[in-house]
Amino acid sequence: GARAATVTAGAANAWTASIVLGGSDIAGALGFIIVSAADLTGNPLAGTPATTATSGVSTIAFDKVAPAAQAVTIVSNGVDPTRARSTDRITVYLTTTESLKAAPTAATIGGKTATVAGSGSSWTAYITVAAGDSGAFGFSIGGATDLAGNPLPTITAATNGPSTITCDTTPPSITDVSVVSNGVDKTRAKLNDVITVTFTASKDLRSKPTVTIAGSAASVSGGPLTWTATLKMTDSAYVAATVPYSIDTASDLAGNPIPVAVTGALSVYDKVAPTIVVASTTMTSSNPDPTRANVGDTITVHFVSSEDLLGGAVYGPRVTIAGRTASVSGSASDWYATYVMTKGDAANNIQGVITMCYDLTGNPLASAYTVPTTINFEKT
Repeated sequence: GARAATVTAGAANAWTASIVLGGSDIAGALGFIIVSAADLTGNPLAGTPATTATSGVSTIAFDKVAPAAQAVTIVSNGVDPTRARSTDRITVYLTTTESLKAAPTAATIGGKTATVAGSGSSWTAYITVAAGDSGAFGFSIGGATDLAGNPLPTITAATNGPSTITCDTTPPSITDVSVVSNGVDKTRAKLNDVITVTFTASKDLRSKPTVTIAGSAASVSGGPLTWTATLKMTDSAYVAATVPYSIDTASDLAGNPIPVAVTGALSVYDKVAPTIVVASTTMTSSNPDPTRANVGDTITVHFVSSEDLLGGAVYGPRVTIAGRTASVSGSASDWYATYVMTKGDAANNIQGVITMCYDLTGNPLASAYTVPTTINFEKT
């Protein structure tokens, strides 16, 4: 209800009537009424009772409710709205339940003073992330009142989404890089071999890195820390002696890229098949006449290849003499094949045939090579 005001005299004919508002007073539009007054002679003041001001307003809005946050979000303009890297902007969007008298004067994000803009009940506060910033960046917004002067409680939590942004300004690094082929020698490759590059990132990557092998885009899989890039060497026009690779682009969850491409190479690429050096290939008999053989004589094929060959039971040279499997020995490009003639062998001009051999990369002999020399085998 209405309350009696305290009236005080001022200069000349000026008077003041006032009340002090309290918590029990009802919020809303507060008007006034000058009930009565008289001059010194007792004549009543004309126009009383009076309820309308002759200038200014005739009511005062009484607001005893503090403003509050209606909607609060914090986002980054980076590649991930919950993460930020150097030069990204972190922004808090604030909507209040009523208009504020002025911009909040105490706004920080991650402990840094934020720039505030807006009006009425819609406001923003932002900072730009600097190099070296890291960790969870929260926010605090306060130092504001509504139009009646009720203070805005300090706001530190979002009403929707996370209340912090993860700052990370450190670029990832690439380590533990290895390159192998699926050939007979992991350090060498030939046509149609598969080259595999494996590597590890220092922290999770947000998407597949881009990798080239032998100048072509590789197929990349794995993650988020360990990755594999593969390429099958199907380009018959590729003639380089090595197989280079390059890990060109990769970025972490905040969007920080690797500073430079990571490069290397498989040491040897060889798509050329070995050949037999005709001028250095011979076939002889242990017989006093090296062009003839009897039972028990040893036939020896000596051959030289155009490049070093693999040895061993699987990839070592294979040779037949008189149609029989010969014993092979040797190394590098210099090899011997021997066979001891038996009664079971047919009398004939016998031949030596190098049926297969492989160079160090695994390239096979293109076709069997028959030694041009023959040995006359007689069993009588």
